[in-house]
Order: sequence, then C-alpha cells, then structure tokens
Amino acid sequence: MIYEIRTYNLKLGQLQEYWKRFSEKLPGRQELSKLGGHWSTEVGPLNQMG
Repeated sequence: MIYEIRTYNLKLGQLQEYWKRFSEKLPGRQELSKLGGHWSTEVGPLNQMG
C-alpha cells in the first residue's frame, strides 16, 4: 500500500477559501482514489494543511 502525504503552506487569511475550493473538487478527486484523511493545524503555524 502506498500513502501520499502532503503539507500545504497557505497565505495568511486564505484558510476559508482553501476549504471552499477543496470541497468543490473533492468528488472528482475521490473518483481517482480514496481520501484517507485531511487535516488543518490548530496549534503552531495556522496556515498549514495536510
């Protein structure tokens, strides 16, 4: 099994826009492969997604 792990550093103040775009594209992404998880930080750098 292969896992792909990514970390994205967003511009400050762009978290809501990121979630909006992610939710719009999620159905097409799941046609390619199953999504195992998606996280955002609550402590530390608040502009990171993983």
